[in-house]
Amino acid sequence: MEFFIFRKLVITLEVSFIFVVLPLFLALACRGAVCVPRDALQAAVDVGLLPFALAFRDAAIVLHTIVLSAAVKDGFHGPSPHSRDARLAGGSGPGSHVLDREVLELVDNAGILLGAVQQALQLRPDELAEAQQRPRAIYCCICGGPFLEPSARDDESKDWLTRAVVLTTGNDTPDAAGVKLDTFRSHPSVQHPVLHPEHAQRYVLQLPSEYHERNGFPIVPSGENAIAMDIGMAGGHLYFPVHELCSQLAQRFMDNRTVSRDTFQTQPQEAISSVKQLWEVLLHRMTGSESQYILPEPHDYYGGSGCRNVYWELDDGEPEYGELLEAAPMEMANLTEGILQDLQPEASERPKEIGTTEDEIAYGQDWWCESLAKQQRLPWLWDLDSELVREKQRNGNWDWELLVRKLSKPEIHEPSDTTLNLPVGLRNRRRIWRCLEEARVGDTNP
Repeated sequence: MEFFIFRKLVITLEVSFIFVVLPLFLALACRGAVCVPRDALQAAVDVGLLPFALAFRDAAIVLHTIVLSAAVKDGFHGPSPHSRDARLAGGSGPGSHVLDREVLELVDNAGILLGAVQQALQLRPDELAEAQQRPRAIYCCICGGPFLEPSARDDESKDWLTRAVVLTTGNDTPDAAGVKLDTFRSHPSVQHPVLHPEHAQRYVLQLPSEYHERNGFPIVPSGENAIAMDIGMAGGHLYFPVHELCSQLAQRFMDNRTVSRDTFQTQPQEAISSVKQLWEVLLHRMTGSESQYILPEPHDYYGGSGCRNVYWELDDGEPEYGELLEAAPMEMANLTEGILQDLQPEASERPKEIGTTEDEIAYGQDWWCESLAKQQRLPWLWDLDSELVREKQRNGNWDWELLVRKLSKPEIHEPSDTTLNLPVGLRNRRRIWRCLEEARVGDTNP
């Protein structure tokens, strides 16, 4: 009887340890990490808790061994010592008895969870050293592309991946001393962080920065380190990092909207038209209050998920998308010349495309040429050289309608699309523009 009490005590300790202590540790260590073993380990390294994790793992192994040993010594016999039915029935030797079914089920579940914890925290020494030396990646809240440290980029074409703008919000102080940053806290009934307290007059601040390792974005010129997408358990300032070029692209998208509403509120299914509404989209995509490395996006940013791991891995799974997401979406040389290479001579007769209206059929090639030159249908081509386009029209008979219709297809950003020979940077611009076109407040809610 005394040994039975001892065994149940050990089982209780093990179950409490497995289901309380370890989940609590992993919840802290894996803040914002995707729930796979290597991400859990890297998160533990990032917050300096790896030694505690390994100690917890070793203690859990000892406790689990004690439980199984106690069960065997206490009379588990039968056709198979590993048979769950045999253990529930008990043994036939001296001192054997039927174990409590609920306790055994807890032991079974604890063993399964322990195996998962061991897998998450057990790496070879060389893998551990690599994890400790290599900073985890963090991704832009607009385009889903990576941020790179200035020392990590291997050529100047990737310099844009180091430059950041950090979005946060503030309010006027009563003494007119300036703007005070807002404080956000988690709320049990709301998925995303909430403002505490509410303020009537608020602003979205766009602070220039440059990415540094460990989720750090030093603000220029103050040098204050902004920790992205993390308000902690007690609440704090909330920062969303975006690439500088993505911020400029978003501003162009919002400026192009026919109706601009400088408010945090949006109508149902309304596209964003101000930086305040962009903030609301990002805020509602953040799940919880703890550190995240990428915000969810309803279309997974139209590619690159295979590269967005604990580290940015260009050649892992989707190398063509990795190249796409690293291509600068602005400041492209010979942009107009590249687009005009896809211009074809006008055919004597071309079949009517699906969706073509009778009015559009009546339009001549001059009209289609002007619609391209004035960016009427393609606002993401704002830097097209209009004079070069018109000069091309004067020197031949070209099928401008076909070119405009091809450029109007939203999927031309896909690396697999062969309808046009667009520069990869322009494809990336169209991808980001599409993410902005379809961004809605609450678009990632279940």
